[in-house]
Amino acid sequence: MKINFQNNVFLNKLINNWKTAASKDEKRAGISFCGKNPDIRLASDIMRAARLDVPMFSPNYAQRFYKSTKAESKVQNRANRLCDMLRDRVLFGVRNLTIDTPKENLDSAKFYGLGHCYEKALAVMAELFSRGYDDTAMTGVVYKTNCLSKNGNESWMGAKKLDHVFITSSMNNKNLEKMEKRIVIDPWLDFVSTVPEAKAKYKDVYKDRIEYLEQTAIQNLKKRGMNPENYYIEKGLEFSDVVLDKNKINEIKNYLQQSA
Repeated sequence: MKINFQNNVFLNKLINNWKTAASKDEKRAGISFCGKNPDIRLASDIMRAARLDVPMFSPNYAQRFYKSTKAESKVQNRANRLCDMLRDRVLFGVRNLTIDTPKENLDSAKFYGLGHCYEKALAVMAELFSRGYDDTAMTGVVYKTNCLSKNGNESWMGAKKLDHVFITSSMNNKNLEKMEKRIVIDPWLDFVSTVPEAKAKYKDVYKDRIEYLEQTAIQNLKKRGMNPENYYIEKGLEFSDVVLDKNKINEIKNYLQQSA
């Protein structure tokens, strides 16, 4: 059965409740780190403003909500019908998040109230650009496991993306232009901080994944017939900017003005 998303009163009321809840959460949100740092306080305010402009929930959260409501609702028949329609909308919305242009990504996230870390980061980036903070980048997390032989004859270089993006910015402060000095704005994990503090947080968030990557590096040495005891494993978490072409940057810069 084809679902009419636009005209379904109950479904749209539920989606609007999500957006209202997201907006209220943003108004209550505090500054995660360095509350006295003026650049971080400013970045935190901008993050909240961005998520009020384009409030969205994680599709994973939406699907968990769907499952829990379907299992626990007292008005089972009505809940089943509503949640099946909600499920269709979630899946339909997720498919539309795969569109390549930032404007279409943000339009889809805004309409469906759904977004992953990429869509949330795009919204913050648009807000920063609209306020003149052009020294802003989409940034990803990479974990390196470089195996260096103790005799200096061999090395195996390894790095793995951790499937997460956020925003880094100098906030127009010339002292913060280098990567290690930037402000990290992560609307997905709901924090704003310095780079060292952000790295510490990501190490905790991804500790299971990091442990797996370190074990994999050792296993790869063994597969090559190497003795891991003869190697140093140079490991660490690094940030790497996501390259966006000029057209995408311009779309993000003009998004809030065009959608006003």
